[in-house]
This record gives sequence, structure tokens and C-alpha cells, in this order.
Amino acid sequence: MRADASNRNMRHTRIVLTVFLAASLIASAHSAQTAHQSSAAKKPKAAKKIAAKPPAVVEDWPVWGGKNRDFIVNTSGLADSWPAAGPKKVWSRTLGDGYSAVAEEGGILYTAIRRNSRDVITALDAATGKTIWEYEYENPFTNDYAEAVGPGPYAMPQVVGDRVVRASGTGEIHSLDKTTGKPKWSHDLYNEFHATQLRYGYSCHALPYKDTLTYQAGGEGDGVIAFRQSDGALVWKALQFTNSHSSPLLNPDLARQVQELLFPLPVRLDESWDLDHGTWSVLCHVYPQADISVVQLSIDETQPGSYHYKIGQRLAPLREEGVLIVGSGNLVHNLHAYAWGRHVVEPFDWAVKFEQQAREMILAGDHRPLVDYERLGREARLSIPTPDHYLPLLYVIAARQPGEAVGFPVEGVDGGSISMLAVKVG
Repeated sequence: MRADASNRNMRHTRIVLTVFLAASLIASAHSAQTAHQSSAAKKPKAAKKIAAKPPAVVEDWPVWGGKNRDFIVNTSGLADSWPAAGPKKVWSRTLGDGYSAVAEEGGILYTAIRRNSRDVITALDAATGKTIWEYEYENPFTNDYAEAVGPGPYAMPQVVGDRVVRASGTGEIHSLDKTTGKPKWSHDLYNEFHATQLRYGYSCHALPYKDTLTYQAGGEGDGVIAFRQSDGALVWKALQFTNSHSSPLLNPDLARQVQELLFPLPVRLDESWDLDHGTWSVLCHVYPQADISVVQLSIDETQPGSYHYKIGQRLAPLREEGVLIVGSGNLVHNLHAYAWGRHVVEPFDWAVKFEQQAREMILAGDHRPLVDYERLGREARLSIPTPDHYLPLLYVIAARQPGEAVGFPVEGVDGGSISMLAVKVG
């Protein structure tokens, strides 16, 4: 399948869809014909059982670059080479002007074309090329390089769940029912959100994440905008920058880097979990604009302190790449002794003693007793009745390099039994 430009002048690019029979089928048919001719020349001595080939695995192409936007498709059953005469043409038809690539899902092709001053989003039967539905809307636009480049469409439709969504060259977002082509919702980024008006045409593809679609728009406070997939409701918007011709992507590199640094520990990437309260409650104050990427690492509280300390050591190289390692918890955290709803109370003596003891060890770089905290006596047992709030400290101090300064930017004890001491390394 390909989109051909039949005119070298890009201003009047005509989209021609030509669909070829898959190479694997051609190869199979060719092999079958050769085998038939060979068997006709001589009688077989006995029938032989032929093992059935596993069914081919075919992956959809829902957006520019494929499912993962890396231009790699996980498909089996393809032949190693084309037949001598080339692939067999199944059908070909002229659609109209435009630059849109083609999305595919479940045997349906989705693309966009230009018809006078209107954009047209269309769905075609991949087997026959026949039109299944069209959605057409007025969209006047003149490219700043109009002597060589036409008015679009530029961005291709993308398939997201039961929808087809597409951005026009003028920053209009349209979400359609992928079965019928009927509109579900739309937004005008330029007029509603004062997005950067791109002189060569808006061409962003959305980032689907959970139940949202995220677009780069540009502007003051509207740099990145997330809409709910179902009804287009605004979920959030943030950042300030001038937009360019690009699309947002999830950056899995840091998560995968963590996975590689901790190998062979069974670290699994999971995008289904939102920010934990221990993450959000800290970062909402440090980065109130939510303009950073966050990777959370869960902890196994059944493991001893040495296990967690070693993980912190293995994560330390990330600091050289500008990654901030945050351990969210409390050095002293005893809710059973906490003064719930009562007047302000003095810190318990055991809380003060353990905090002071830990502070001295951290300053001295004496980490071994902190790793083996269960041996530190009564004060430690009362301060750490459960390890979940204490263990994050071990990751932070383990990442400290020799000679690095240590500070305590926040101090105090809340409710008599929860230490608010913050440890800063570097």
C-alpha cells in the first residue's frame, strides 16, 4: 500500500491509492503453482502429510509511524522478496489532492484529501478501494509557501479506540465515529486556545494516553492540551512555548533505562498506574506547572534494607544525566502515636533521638547502620513500625557520591510522631 505523488509540483499533489497483494500470498501462490506443474510431470509414490503453517500475524497501522511511532511493524508471514513480475495490483483509484498518509485498522483504510476549499476525511475498504464513508468540512487555508505547497491536508487521520481523529492545517481537531464517520466533537485550537498559528499548516498527531488525547498547541499556558477522548472535554492544559511542526510523544527512554540499570531484577514497565500520593504531594509543590516527566519506581517492602540500598547505588548514574532521584517518605512515621485532631504536642523523645541519630550518620556518610535500621534499638522500632515510609531514604543516600554535600532544607516533627526532615544530596 502506498500513496503516490503523481505530480512533481507539490502544490497539486494528487493522492493515488494503489494496493498490492501481500508478498507472502504471492509467494505462496507461486510455490503452489510450481508444485502443481512438477507433480503433473511425474506421479508421486505416496501421499505426504504437509505441516500446516502458522497463521500470519498482521499488525494495524493506526497512526503516522505505526502503533509505536517507530516505523516498525510486528508482522509475520511476509515473503523475503517480491515475485519477478512484481506484486499483483489489486485496485487503484484517484482520490484528490493532499499530503495525508494512510492509516489502517481491521481492513479499513483512513486518509484525508482536499476538495476545493474543504477537507475530506474518508474511510475505504482495503480489499476493494470502495468508499465506506466521508466527512467533509469547510477549511480555507493558504500555505505561506503557496507557490510550491498546497493547502493540505497535512496530518493523517489516526485511529484511537472507536474513533478516527484528525487535525486540520488550521488547527481544528475532529473526532469521528470510525464506523460511520459521524462527528462526535471538535475543537479549534487557534480560536479557543490562542495556539501558535503555523504558517505552513498545523500537522500534529495526538498522543493517546489512557482516556485523553494530548496535542501540542503553543501559547501562554496552552502549550500542551489534553482532551477527553469520549466527549472532547478539556482535561488539562499547561506550559508556555511557541509551537512548531511536531507531535507529542511519551518518552519511555528513562523508564527503560531504569529497567536496564536494574537488570536482572524483574522490573516491569506499567503505564496503567497514575501518580502515587507520595509522588504527587511532593512534586505539586516543587513543580507546580507539572512541566517535567516523572518515572515512579515501586518498592518491595518485604526485602531487607540492603536490597533497597543496592538499587539506589545502581540508579546513581542517572544523576549524571540530569535526573533528579526523589525518595518520598518520612524518616519517622508512626501513625499509631500521632496526635490526631488534638492540640499541638511536643515530639516524642524516641522520635527526636532517632531523627538526630540518623542525621549524624547521614552527615558522616555512615550508611551501614541506616541500612540495618532494625538493629538500632527501641527508638528505631518506634520510629519505623512499617518500612514503607523509611526505605525511600536508602535510595537517596545510596546515590550520594564521595565528598558530596548533604543538607536538611526542611525540619520539624508533626503530630509528635512524624518527622518532616528532608535530606538533600548535592
